[in-house]
Amino acid sequence: MAFDLVSFDNLYPEELAKSKKVEGSKVVIASHKLNAIKDNIKNGITKGYSNQTIMDTTGFSREEIESVRLRMKEEEAGNM
Repeated sequence: MAFDLVSFDNLYPEELAKSKKVEGSKVVIASHKLNAIKDNIKNGITKGYSNQTIMDTTGFSREEIESVRLRMKEEEAGNM
């Protein structure tokens, strides 16, 4: 996921604070969306969906899905 870099140069302190708050909110929203997609991947894996089906519905790559699968197995092994 790509983020635009924001230049805070030449801003008054009030503008700077407001800009940082707005940009910080955008990062938090993007992070929540990413977590929601990862939850969808986990749900798909749990339901036995193929990588292709998960790729088609989430837009994630096969490598990213396999990474989530691996983390799930590691978490499961750690809970035993």
